[in-house]
Amino acid sequence: MDKYTPHLGHFALVEACAQPGCPVCFLRKDAVTTSLRMVLADYVDDPDLRQELCDSLGYCGKHAWMLPAIERGNLLTVAVMYQDILERELPKTLTSGEKQPSRGSLFHGIRQLFGGQKPASPSSSFPIQRQCPACKLGDDVETQALQLLLKALAKGDEEMQSALQESDGLCLPHLNRALELAKTDTSRELLLAFARETLAAIRHELGEFIRKHDYRFQHESIDEERYSWKRAMNLIAGTPEDVS
Repeated sequence: MDKYTPHLGHFALVEACAQPGCPVCFLRKDAVTTSLRMVLADYVDDPDLRQELCDSLGYCGKHAWMLPAIERGNLLTVAVMYQDILERELPKTLTSGEKQPSRGSLFHGIRQLFGGQKPASPSSSFPIQRQCPACKLGDDVETQALQLLLKALAKGDEEMQSALQESDGLCLPHLNRALELAKTDTSRELLLAFARETLAAIRHELGEFIRKHDYRFQHESIDEERYSWKRAMNLIAGTPEDVS
């Protein structure tokens, strides 16, 4: 077996395992939030960045609404950003699709229902929303983190195994993605073993949290299990990317 040599990404993932929630969600959120902060700091004075965001029509809904939460203050940069999109890019986009039929009209819908006019093909419609730069960055970071994790597990790296075992575990979406990317039985078996341990621990904490709300046991203090519902949600759905 080739020797596993840790690098900066390895240590970032180990540190992420010490944070609440899924470590891959943490890295994704951190990368996206850092990127949005940098965009807000550089946007006005960076013409290439301004054009890039015009080309993408800005961000998706989730990441667009993170901008004012990050910038706060008078939100001047957000205003300039969306003025650029509205004045420089959106008119071209709307013009390119102005000959398309109105797919939302009542009569158009009735014609489709009874086998009349066929809807416009996807290739002939104009792209109202293009790929969100923050989503792309998040996807790239997520894939790199999972590949690094799988490599470390496959090579038997004890530091990574210990960090993952002591973490809140991978959320189900990232566990599923990791199992799809895994190339060795060793990494798959470890991932599933850790997931079973995490599931058992959270189920126990949830049971204790619920039990201690029974009037017969209300004299018992509620300790770490008070956060069991949050751990359960993080496990099932992943950690949200909103700005906290």
